[in-house]
Amino acid sequence: MNITNRSFVFLVAFVIVASASGCVTRTAFLYKPTIPLSVGPKTNSAIAVTRFADERGTRNVDYGLLGLLPLVPFAPQYYDQPEAGGRLVITQDSYQIYPGENFAQALVFDLKRSGLFSDPFYTDRDYPKEADYVIHGVVHSTRFRGKIFSYLVGPFSPYLWFVGLPVGHSTNEIALSVQLIDVQDKRVIWENRYQRETSHVGGLYYNSKKYTAGYPTMIEEVNREIVAAIERELRK
Repeated sequence: MNITNRSFVFLVAFVIVASASGCVTRTAFLYKPTIPLSVGPKTNSAIAVTRFADERGTRNVDYGLLGLLPLVPFAPQYYDQPEAGGRLVITQDSYQIYPGENFAQALVFDLKRSGLFSDPFYTDRDYPKEADYVIHGVVHSTRFRGKIFSYLVGPFSPYLWFVGLPVGHSTNEIALSVQLIDVQDKRVIWENRYQRETSHVGGLYYNSKKYTAGYPTMIEEVNREIVAAIERELRK
């Protein structure tokens, strides 16, 4: 067995051992806001949030095997739908996210935390009669971009990972738009679009669970802006 074949076997063995030992993490979108949320006086109105429409792209490609080639600095991954991906940056298994439901329910959670409305709730109905207001949302992007660093040495890169060099880099992106609608006359009171992006570097011994950590963080930031904007609009 020549040295290239031995290195390829080593790379395959690394992935198997990493999976068995727990170095490969399995993650899903989990919303746990970290910053208190407070707004002005509570209204007596009820508000509903419908399941967000999913208008994301469908480009999901993984060039991870390019990392086996010498003189290639990194192997890229592109996922418009991260849940469609396999292993993300080697050490993280597929990311389970259902943005239409997840983002809407996260917004309901923050509306409840704000105390602005008497009864925020999630629904699949466009205009629930028990609500005074309803929020319609559209998810435009949850794009994931990953890089698996191969450092120009192809199948020898795991040796560098083991001594502490980064395994990879990821970029998380969200883009969504929301409308606040008066249920009685179906009039759009307020609307806006939001876009955020975060990036992370990880290795075998650090940040291995953070390649998709940006999604709930960005949603928390956007939700705070949405709640504040709704409060300002109702105050008018």
